[in-house]
Amino acid sequence: MDSKIWRSTSIQRAEREIHIFTAENAVGVNGKSWNRITDAEYRMLNDFAYKMGAKAGNVYPNIRGHLKIVSENPFCSSCSNVIQQFRKMFPNVTLTLIDGVKK
Repeated sequence: MDSKIWRSTSIQRAEREIHIFTAENAVGVNGKSWNRITDAEYRMLNDFAYKMGAKAGNVYPNIRGHLKIVSENPFCSSCSNVIQQFRKMFPNVTLTLIDGVKK
């Protein structure tokens, strides 16, 4: 897989995408709740899993490689949870995680 910059997207677009992992809901400063399927990290890991032919709940030890995820902001609890789900699903894919790089 080549380098790609992923961005957060609208909930309408995110709802049309494939969902293999489970994201959490977040509550904004305005008190409104939304599902974190809009986050770039969630979208990228789901896209990778989909392209590898993965199904929710399965484990794929035969898939090997290295992914580097760089995020402008610190990983939220939902993204951290999705990263853990990814690690369980793909135990032989090494993740390098760098967050909070935005100044």
